[in-house]
Amino acid sequence: MASYQGEPSDAKALASAEPNWPNPGLLTFRKLTINKGQITRVEEKKMESNIQAQDTILCSNIYSEQFCNAARNVKGVMLYHSYKKSEAIKIWQEILVSDKTNLNALQDITLAYQKLRYNRKAQEYEAQLRKTIRDASPDAKCMMFARCQAEQGYALSQDLHTQSWKGIDLLQEQTNCYEAALKMAKGLISQKEKRDWLLYTGKAYERLCHASFRAYNQDLYKDSIGRAIEKLHEALQMPDENALYQAEIWLTIGNMFSRDKSCEAFVLPQLVEQCYKEGWEEPIICYKKALEFDPNNLWLLGRKGICLFKKQDYDGALEAFDRCIHATDDLPPEDPQRNSSWNALCHRAKTYIKKAKKIGIQSEDAYLFLEKAQLDANRAFELTQFPTTLTVAGEVNHLLAKHPLTPRKDVDHLRNIALDRFYEASVSQDGSTSSDVYLKWAECLQDGEDWPSAIESFKIAFDIEGTGAYFHALLASKLLNAMLGYYKAKGRPKHLFGEVAFWFIYTHKSCNGPHKYIKMLDGVYAPEILDILEYSSQHVSDESTTVREMIKTFKEVMNERYIRDKNLKMRLSNLGKKRNPRLSQRQELEPTAIQEDDVHNDRPLTLGVDFDFYILHEGNNPEIKGWIRYSLLTGLECKFYALKGYYHQRDSRLGALEHESKAKAMENSAKILIVLSHGFDAIKNVTTEIAQCLQAKNTEKVIVLQREPVEVATKLRCYKKFNFTVQVDLPQLARYLLPESSLWDI
Repeated sequence: MASYQGEPSDAKALASAEPNWPNPGLLTFRKLTINKGQITRVEEKKMESNIQAQDTILCSNIYSEQFCNAARNVKGVMLYHSYKKSEAIKIWQEILVSDKTNLNALQDITLAYQKLRYNRKAQEYEAQLRKTIRDASPDAKCMMFARCQAEQGYALSQDLHTQSWKGIDLLQEQTNCYEAALKMAKGLISQKEKRDWLLYTGKAYERLCHASFRAYNQDLYKDSIGRAIEKLHEALQMPDENALYQAEIWLTIGNMFSRDKSCEAFVLPQLVEQCYKEGWEEPIICYKKALEFDPNNLWLLGRKGICLFKKQDYDGALEAFDRCIHATDDLPPEDPQRNSSWNALCHRAKTYIKKAKKIGIQSEDAYLFLEKAQLDANRAFELTQFPTTLTVAGEVNHLLAKHPLTPRKDVDHLRNIALDRFYEASVSQDGSTSSDVYLKWAECLQDGEDWPSAIESFKIAFDIEGTGAYFHALLASKLLNAMLGYYKAKGRPKHLFGEVAFWFIYTHKSCNGPHKYIKMLDGVYAPEILDILEYSSQHVSDESTTVREMIKTFKEVMNERYIRDKNLKMRLSNLGKKRNPRLSQRQELEPTAIQEDDVHNDRPLTLGVDFDFYILHEGNNPEIKGWIRYSLLTGLECKFYALKGYYHQRDSRLGALEHESKAKAMENSAKILIVLSHGFDAIKNVTTEIAQCLQAKNTEKVIVLQREPVEVATKLRCYKKFNFTVQVDLPQLARYLLPESSLWDI
């Protein structure tokens, strides 16, 4: 925010506030994804949906006026980023009529007027913000900042990406905001307002418990349930005549207790054991209680069906979904519940898919189920373009594309629809759940016989952390089977051998319980697997445990299989016995040298340069080198993106001076990628490279890729950063690297 008349622009500093008090404003709240750059077409649709969600809250007559101001503030931010600044200003003005001390509204309306260059108005609201903080009593000031923090927690829950659960950190940030706000506001706000924030704190913990369950974080899962039930139980004890509010609490409890049958038993939190044991054992009881308070709530009826779906009671789930969808269809067009059937439609489609797979996906009856699933998925997609509806639509079209009863003339079209839906889901989905999108996308590409693109999607799916041990093993087997199949189909070329060998070691190091993924490898590739193991055994030093453990595990699993080929049996028994001491100097498998077929693209997409990007990394780390060579480079230079990169270990000319050739390549590259890993600043020659990089490019041209969880050096914090420690998001990186004139809409 601009400073006027020499005064400090930070309103909190003016107030001499506590160090842990929040900075006012949602537009300046850096944790919000919506504030971080250009909005995509999918995100625009999501913003429209979020705006409608805020309108639903404002029309519900359930919540306090103070909580409604939180919804209005979020609506204002969404309108601001939708190029409707005048409408956003109108919303913030409405907030200030009901609460002239709302700090977020005061800060955001100041910034909006400043953006419109209406400086007189900007100065008026900035002065009002300063005066509001300066003149407030200690209790009033504490209450204002508590509401400010609670609204920021609510904004995180409504953000573009946090609804698709980007890992766990942002969900924990939500709960931290709510907890801090409740602590600050203790005894200062009304019971009705406190009840609202208790409910939404419970909702935040409910979402966190599901995210931690998907990430197989059992301790956080249990803790989140305990904290959620504390807040929701306290809200239930508060007197309220509004039955809809009680229904909302029981709905949240039911959502939290709904879980897959794979959930392991553990000691329940004390409050759950004492007061909610029955609901924990049968979550459908919570939905029935909610329906007692709100019998006409069709969303609740749909949630009852989802609960039955998770219990694998598919017939019961279909009955609940049918009732919900038919009742919704009978509503008049202007009824606000008219569009609420999207979730029931989406899960009815999932149920039809499950039933089709159960009876045999290639059967005639399965085809009929898939046709029904397609109709439901299309209707759900028309109502809302959430990642869930997009993924289900993609899956059912893919299954129909490969069904034998589908007319041949329709196969390509159905597959293209599936790929389109998976792409749209991938750009709006983050965190552990996005690995499922990339897995289904890869399988669809594989059925379309585009092996290289399928392998790249499998790699992205595998590189996403927090997917759970079994699913991670499944991803490893899918990736390696695809790579082995492509390697075999291409006649075992040398330039692919090194890549497959690297990914065997990389996946083995990443998987817990490696027996699982090895058992899922296709036995038809036994000769190719033995090639990889023999090569690894000979080329990795005795000090490395990874390869020795991998060979031992493979021998255990493959000996369990009946191998008729005597040659394969002999090769298997000799694994690890014969070594070449001359080639056993490296700790881990490193990339093989460039082969004649292994060359980058002829021309860069960016005009006026020789390369679209230059890769700078800590050159002595073989694991990072392998990841760059066989994941980063192959992903960005694949035919889908067709970028041209410079990688010194691959592209340097024989006999050229090292520093001179690196400096020249940097100068002739559109972007520079700094791959950050452990020990990065400790290597002197890398520091020299950074100095060259800083001189050659401005901050918009330099990108930091944080591959390992290390602190980003101060001198690198001014650059665009991609955090690849949790999820390797190559599509987003490629989108940033592609020139603006590119025809690709990444």
